[in-house]
Formats: sequence, structure tokens, C-alpha cells
Amino acid sequence: MFHLDYWESCSFKKQIWWYEPKSQDQENDQEPIVALKMVTKIYPRNFMKNIPTIRNLCMDFKKGEIFAVMGTDGSGKSTFNETYIALYRYLLYASTTGTKDSITYCDEEDIIWPHLTVEEHLYLFAILSGISKESANSITEELLKELGLESNAKSNADHLSGGSKRKLCVILSLLGNSRLVLLDEPTTGVDPLSKDILWRRLHLEFPPSKDRTLVLTTHSASEAEDHCSRIGLLVNGSLKCSGTSQELKDKFSKRLPINSQIKI
Repeated sequence: MFHLDYWESCSFKKQIWWYEPKSQDQENDQEPIVALKMVTKIYPRNFMKNIPTIRNLCMDFKKGEIFAVMGTDGSGKSTFNETYIALYRYLLYASTTGTKDSITYCDEEDIIWPHLTVEEHLYLFAILSGISKESANSITEELLKELGLESNAKSNADHLSGGSKRKLCVILSLLGNSRLVLLDEPTTGVDPLSKDILWRRLHLEFPPSKDRTLVLTTHSASEAEDHCSRIGLLVNGSLKCSGTSQELKDKFSKRLPINSQIKI
């Protein structure tokens, strides 16, 4: 699913800090759940030219926030997600504290088993996430109803429409209760009603008071503004700015002064 062997042939420098949960009296709302420091990624075809796709990337993500990564085509958004796949591999082999169970990644491509039904997908992922069989059955029924897929429950997932496949894949990535969830273009190809359903579920899963963090890439400025705690803008593989929607508006919006006169 993650194609991790791809990274064997790539140059990838990384400095990654993963912050383990602290006790209540140690908690600091400003401390990130994970931070990247001076991360650089160079594809093999550009190795001799020393042309990085990701350049000295420094980012941190705080608990309880929904962080949107935005940028034009070619800005490095896809490579940003691939970098996190490498982070997943690094933690998978290096961690002895259970950190590897704290990260979930949902690719832009919908990865499903064509011969499993929608119901079987939800039930299987719930079981793999450590949920009991009894709870898995009730969760499956609840999600089928919430997603509007009750009529497709017994159908093979491969028969779903593109938007329904996307909804299913995004919801599957949330079942593990991971501390850090990475979504690549979660609402691409999804109709407006289904987008509202997905965002309601995402806000339910990632409230500010919870020790979970969602990082997503998106092309939709309106979705980032309406639903995300902070926004980071990538340009040529570098993070040029980040902040809340209002902070970015205050800093970069062009203000047009208007003088008006009213005759009485």
C-alpha cells in the first residue's frame, strides 16, 4: 500500500522529532505532536544535479489541530506526503514505544480490495484497529448509515462510484484512532453533500481537545479556510508561510482604501 521500497533508491535527509504524550501537569498546548527540521528530498533523476524537490522543510503540527498543506501543482505537496511515508518507515523500524501505531496515511489514489464488499472493508479495518467484534459490527452499521452507503453494503467496493470510493478510503483511515493522520486530497472527486459528511466526521474525530492531529493536502482554499486550524503554503518545495486563515489574510491580502463622501 505504501510502496516503501521506492525510498531505497532516493536521497532523503531527515531530522524528525516525535513527541510522546505527557502527563496532565506536563502538558503544553504549544508543543507539537511531531516536527520536521531541515528535511530535504532529492529524486534519483536529479541527484547528480543536486536539485531537491523538498528543500530544508521545517514544519510542526500541534495536537488537536487540522493542518492544511496547500500549493500549486509542482510545489511539492505530493512529495511532502511521500516524505511522511518515509517517516512512517523510519518509525516502523526505529521505534520501540508504539509510535508506529500512531500514524495513518491515506493516499490520493483510492486503495481498496475489489472483491471485498463495502461492509467487509469497514468491519475488517475496525478489527485490525483492535476493536472488538461486537463493537466492530455496530461501528460498521453506524458508518454505513452516516456515509449513505447502506444500499451498497453488500456490493463489492470496486463497484462504487469514484466519490463513494473516496469517502470509504478516508473513513477507513480514521478507524485506527491514530494520533497523526495524513490525508492526500481527501475530498477530491466528492460531491458537495458528501464533502459535508466527511468534514463533519473529521471534526468529530479531531476536536481541539483531543490528542490527535490531522494533516491534509488540498487544492481547495475555501475548505482550508472553513475547516482547518492552520494553513501552510509550499512553494518550490519550501514552506514559505504558515498560520491561521486570518493571519495569512492580514499579512498578504491587498487592501484597497476607499474614500466615500455622502451629501446631506
